[in-house]
Amino acid sequence: MSTSDLLYSTALAAVAFLAGFLVGQATAWRRSVNGDGKTVITPAIADNVTRKRYFGAFLVLMAVVTLGQGTYYNYEQGKCNADFRQTLEARSAIQRSDNANVVQLFTDISNDIATDPPLTDAERADLIAKFQARAEENARERAATPYSSSSC
Repeated sequence: MSTSDLLYSTALAAVAFLAGFLVGQATAWRRSVNGDGKTVITPAIADNVTRKRYFGAFLVLMAVVTLGQGTYYNYEQGKCNADFRQTLEARSAIQRSDNANVVQLFTDISNDIATDPPLTDAERADLIAKFQARAEENARERAATPYSSSSC
């Protein structure tokens, strides 16, 4: 999550909190005139059926919107995670190939040292050329498989 996403989410949460607070205040208190003719603010008694229905519909709407937002976020995050996992698997395969290449080179060198007669200079150059060719191929594959964007 980038800084701009974090700021956006924080601002959205603050607006949602403020909206919820204001709706709560609007439904919890009301102005009424007492017996002396003075206007007072008193706790509302939810005896108005229409008011209950609107408030209930609002709550259901908010629940549906919240569920939709959560579902969409999880869907998008799942796609991002799958892409990142695929990239990691591909790059892991490249690294295993690199490791095998190095092991093969050291095996060839140790065999050269242990054998009698040792390899000729041309054979040694051929071993190193094969190693370099495999290393360059792995480098090209690694360059063609960049990590996913870190913004998701």
